[in-house]
Amino acid sequence: MKIVNRSISEPISTPHGTFITPLIDRSTSEVTGCSLAEELLPPGMAVQPHFHKTHEEIYYLITGHGRMRVADDWQDVSAGDAVYIPIDAVHSLQNTGDEDIRLVVVVGPAFSFDDVFQSPE
Repeated sequence: MKIVNRSISEPISTPHGTFITPLIDRSTSEVTGCSLAEELLPPGMAVQPHFHKTHEEIYYLITGHGRMRVADDWQDVSAGDAVYIPIDAVHSLQNTGDEDIRLVVVVGPAFSFDDVFQSPE
């Protein structure tokens, strides 16, 4: 059995101002089919538009609210919303509120930085 508590997992600072805390991923276990992490997006910050050639994702917002883009669709999102992001879909998330957006990110197959491509926009 593999158990990883977020209190002992080291957050990773990203270039777009978020902090990702790996929970079950390639860095903490032998998992390859999927991964789980927690991400923190401070007020006024945004995940830059990017896409993945092999990964699909689900964002589940625990706290906060903002604007989410998937492909050409922009929608307001808030705590309790789950957003599916298909392979090759340009996506981003802007924190438009005054509190942190805390979200759980599920990725399949397991996340790898090799599959992050910045959008040319």
